[in-house]
Amino acid sequence: MKLLERLRPFADLLLGLALVAAVDFFAFHLGFYYPWLRPDSYSGRIEETSRRFAELRKASPLRQVVVMSNSTGGSCVAEELVEKQLQEDGWPLAVANLSEGGSTARSWYHLLRHEQVDRATTAVVILGVHPHGLVQGEDKPDLQIVKTRLALADAAILPWSYEEREKQLQVLSEVFFRTPLFRDDLHDFLAGPAARLVAVAKARQEEQRFRQGWRRAIAGRLNLTTVRLDAAGNLDLESVPPRLREDAGLVRQLGNVLRRKAELGGAPGTPMAIEPKQAHMLRATIEMLNEREIPVVVAVTPESPFPLTDNRIEVLEQLVSQLRAEGRQVLLYHDVPMLRTLERPVYFRDLLHLNVEGAGIYSRGLATFLATAFAGSELEIEERRGVGRRQEDGRPDQGGDHQAADG
Repeated sequence: MKLLERLRPFADLLLGLALVAAVDFFAFHLGFYYPWLRPDSYSGRIEETSRRFAELRKASPLRQVVVMSNSTGGSCVAEELVEKQLQEDGWPLAVANLSEGGSTARSWYHLLRHEQVDRATTAVVILGVHPHGLVQGEDKPDLQIVKTRLALADAAILPWSYEEREKQLQVLSEVFFRTPLFRDDLHDFLAGPAARLVAVAKARQEEQRFRQGWRRAIAGRLNLTTVRLDAAGNLDLESVPPRLREDAGLVRQLGNVLRRKAELGGAPGTPMAIEPKQAHMLRATIEMLNEREIPVVVAVTPESPFPLTDNRIEVLEQLVSQLRAEGRQVLLYHDVPMLRTLERPVYFRDLLHLNVEGAGIYSRGLATFLATAFAGSELEIEERRGVGRRQEDGRPDQGGDHQAADG
C-alpha cells in the first residue's frame, strides 16, 4: 500500500506515457495512420508507389524487372520502353520503376525487403547508382523515406548504417518510438483534417489514371549553350536563359558546377566515391536479393549535363567483382560511350534528370544489355519454361513454354 501511495503522484504521468505509447504503436507501428499521410511527402509517395506496384503485379502474369534508384534512375528508365524492347527480344517480362528521389542504398534495402520481391514475382532487380548519389554530404532523407517500412528488427541494422554516432542514437530511438518521425505530418493533419482528407482523395483519383509507367520523363531540353562564368569566376546571369534564371536553386547549382569544371580544366577528373556505410548497405541489398534467388544489376546512371567524373568507377567494379567471386548473382551495367553521349544539356531537363529523349536512349540501352547479359543464363531458361509466371490464384505456373518467349 505504501508503494502505491508513493506512486500515486506519478499516476497521471504514467497514464500519459502509456497513452502516448499506445497511439505510437497503433498509428505508426501497425500503420493505421498511413492511409492519411500527406500525398506529396516522402512517405506518402512511398505508400502510393507500393499500392501501384501491388496493382501492377496483380494485373500482369509476368515476372517483373524492378528498378530501384534515386530520382535520376526514376527519370532515365522508362518502363514502357524497356518492357517493349525486352518482349520484342523474346523476354516475357514486365517492368516497374520504384525509384524515389533522395533515396540511397540505405533506403533501397528496406524498401525492397518490404515489397513482394521474390523469385516467383521478380526476375531481376536493377539498382541505379548515380556517380554522386552515395557520397557523404548533406543529410539524406532516407529515414523519412523508409519510416513506414520500419520494423523493430531494424534496430540491429538501420542505426549502424549511419556514420555519425549522434545520428545512430537518434535513429535507434526512432525505430522504437516513431512519433517524432511523423511530427510535421501530424501537425499538418491536425491543423486541417478536412483539407488533408480532400488532398488524399484527390491524389488517389489522379493516380488512378496511371496503372503502368507512372514515372515519366519530362519533355523539354535544358538550353545551356550560352552559359558562362564572368571574369571574377562567378556565373554570368545574363548568359542564363530567362526561364532558367527564375529558378534560384538551379542557378546556384549551375554556378557551382561550372566553377568546378573550370578548376578541372574543362574535363572530368573526379572518380566515383561511395561512403563506406553506403557501400555496406549496397552489398547488403544485393545479398538480401540473392538470398531470395533474384539476380541484380548495378547500373550507373548519367551524372549531369556537365559531368565532373571521368567514368572511373573502380569502387563499383571492385564491389561487383568481389561479390561475384563469392558466388553472388550480380552484374555491372556501365556503358561509357552511351553515358558520354547522354551527358550533354540537350538530353537533360535540369542539372540531374534526363528528359524524354535522354530516357529513351538510356532505356533502350538498358534493355539491350539485359537481353544480352542474361542470354543462356538460368534466368532465360526459367522465363522460357514459364517458371515464376503466376496464374490467377497467384501460384507459379510450372507448365510448358510461353508463346511470347518463342515469338
